[in-house]
Amino acid sequence: MTSAAPTDLTVTHLDPRTLLLDRNIRDDAALDPGFVASIRDHGVLVPIIAVHSDGGIRVRDGHRRTLAAITADRDTVPVIIAGTDGDTDDDHIARIVEQWVTNEHRTAISDTDRYTTLAQLAAFGLSATQIAKRTQTPRRRVKAALAVAGSEAARGAAHSGDLTLDELAVLAEFDDDPDAVTTLLEAAASGQFPHAVQRLRDRRAEQAERRALADQLTAQGVRVIEEPDPAGPARGLRRLAHDGAPLTTEGHTACPGHAAYVTSRYDYQPRASASPADVGDSDGPADAAALDPDSSDDAETPVDDEEEATPPSGGGVFAATVAIAEYVCTDPETHGHTDRWAALGGGGTARRNGPMTDQEKAERREVIDNNKAWKSATTVRREWLRAFLTRRTPPKGVSRFIATCLLTGGYELRRALESHHDLLRGLLGTDETPLGGGQLAEQVATATESRAQTLALGMVLAAFEAHTGPDTWRRVTPTARRYFAALREWGYALSDIEALVLAPTDLPSASDDTDPPEGTGPNDAAEAAGSDLPDPPADGGAATDVADPPAAA
Repeated sequence: MTSAAPTDLTVTHLDPRTLLLDRNIRDDAALDPGFVASIRDHGVLVPIIAVHSDGGIRVRDGHRRTLAAITADRDTVPVIIAGTDGDTDDDHIARIVEQWVTNEHRTAISDTDRYTTLAQLAAFGLSATQIAKRTQTPRRRVKAALAVAGSEAARGAAHSGDLTLDELAVLAEFDDDPDAVTTLLEAAASGQFPHAVQRLRDRRAEQAERRALADQLTAQGVRVIEEPDPAGPARGLRRLAHDGAPLTTEGHTACPGHAAYVTSRYDYQPRASASPADVGDSDGPADAAALDPDSSDDAETPVDDEEEATPPSGGGVFAATVAIAEYVCTDPETHGHTDRWAALGGGGTARRNGPMTDQEKAERREVIDNNKAWKSATTVRREWLRAFLTRRTPPKGVSRFIATCLLTGGYELRRALESHHDLLRGLLGTDETPLGGGQLAEQVATATESRAQTLALGMVLAAFEAHTGPDTWRRVTPTARRYFAALREWGYALSDIEALVLAPTDLPSASDDTDPPEGTGPNDAAEAAGSDLPDPPADGGAATDVADPPAAA
């Protein structure tokens, strides 16, 4: 059955405050600030449909536009008056059906439509800021849309409709790398997009840092080579001697075999803590100060920095991957140098003779790659935690989880208390400007009961998070299993490397309810190098940088 088209249409402009809004199938107009701002700037562009009634002009379609116009303090709105309202059952049925059809079949423009529209505006010379203002669109989304418009890869992927505008903008970021685009599209299909993005960004940053250091070495007159084959003649200077005296960079520069290659290592300590005496060089590039004197400069060393080092706890800080220069002699035998490590044998610091087997090389490479994957995953995970802890209500099962952790997670929780919840204060603030102890206490004191539960959960999660590190995936504890299982249950998409924590394993695990022996905890290496945790006052009271909670707490 179709309604007859009204024949007595009237087009006029009326004060929106005079229109009747009493008959609508919507209970809530759901006015949002962006819509009101748009009406304030542009007025009502689509006329309101209304009918005559005994009480005045009654809105039939356009209640939301009318309310927005009132809120925006518009003087008039365009109105099409289409006939007269009626009070019979048939009239009410017809009105309800029309309002249902009008609202039910409205479709917002797609992300593809958005970025092409914004690109058209940019083509007319409008800046991103101007477009944002004219369209009431956040500037960040405008910039993302313009990036997509300028990327062939992103435009091609947009037609599938499977990616959001933000995801398309990431594709545009890697437009010059087809392999990266393929990786991202595959990751989007498997739910791993954020992890793939972070890994690619970290890899790109590492490569850029390596290139910069290589350029710096070249400018200093150092010959830069590719990382030498462990089975070849080249050897690192730190394992070589000449006439019985250990070689140094400064003393080797005149040798025809003098060269360097650029690699990466994890840097867990402040650069300032390393001295020329520590690294055996005084004139190398600044980045050489990050070298570990006990680490090998080639693949023949069975222990690798990236494999064994442990990051410090707190503040959301994770170990940085830094580019370093490894100085070598490309043909030490020809130039009269001897390998002073060759004769070493036995003991915990001994170097082995002979090249690594193919299996050992593969295992070492896997460890290094997985450690890098864990670093990238940590960035994604902590950003997720930061957003997760803004929620006003706790997730399902939080009380039982906290109670279980209080019973079995003593070591991690004790360390978090001793550090005054430093990582949590970073997650609730920022890495650069974490909350002070007093600010955290104030949040707890003023929180609603639900929010206080979320903050309590945050204290537990941050305590466990602070004790994750590059080796968590292969040295799994029951606490780590519980932690990552909870994150997964509450909506965090585990990366492939994090999923290994929940995979069946035969590796020995520490007991939940016992403290690790002194000197073996996940962060004891950091403490040995100079902990960033505040020292307790002499009287055993609270640390001075943590304010007491208000009396209301």
